[in-house]
Amino acid sequence: LVAMMTPLLKNPNTMEKDKGIYYIALVINKIFMLVTWICILTYQNALFVPIALLFFSATTMKLISKETFFPSMYVGIKYTLFTIAIMVLTDLTGLWISIVFFVLAIISIVIGFVIKRKGLRMYGLILSLISVVKLVLVDIDYDNSVMRAASFFICGIACFVISFIYNLVDKRMQAQLQEEKQEARIEQ
Repeated sequence: LVAMMTPLLKNPNTMEKDKGIYYIALVINKIFMLVTWICILTYQNALFVPIALLFFSATTMKLISKETFFPSMYVGIKYTLFTIAIMVLTDLTGLWISIVFFVLAIISIVIGFVIKRKGLRMYGLILSLISVVKLVLVDIDYDNSVMRAASFFICGIACFVISFIYNLVDKRMQAQLQEEKQEARIEQ
């Protein structure tokens, strides 16, 4: 972590970033992420949580700064894994897992729109659809087949509404971005 945040990653002769050391630091960070995550799941001790959060957060800003699709999606995935460890630690089950994932999905979508990262928004959209499907089809127990069929229908409508709202906001953001580009061209 210190090497990633200080000039230790630079070659002392050229003072340029040494990619070999950088990639080694990334691999070591991922190993520590995995180890602390497994420690939380295995030992169920809250003392591992701040350490794990430190390792999970170490490369987040660098990944978010990239404008490509997969780095921001990876950020969503790694924080979901961290959230799973916290849920295991706190013994959350069933309905609460769906609710926590849905809240995480909404947070991912909102942050994705704010910082303009499509990968994070798409991950949030996928996670929200999964959590709604799990909530309606798995977590809620129905006594008869009519209620089960109604739950499939409600689940489909909920997923459609989430997707519709996402696309509506995405189109507005794209239109706003186009307007900003046109204003910048006019000013030049």
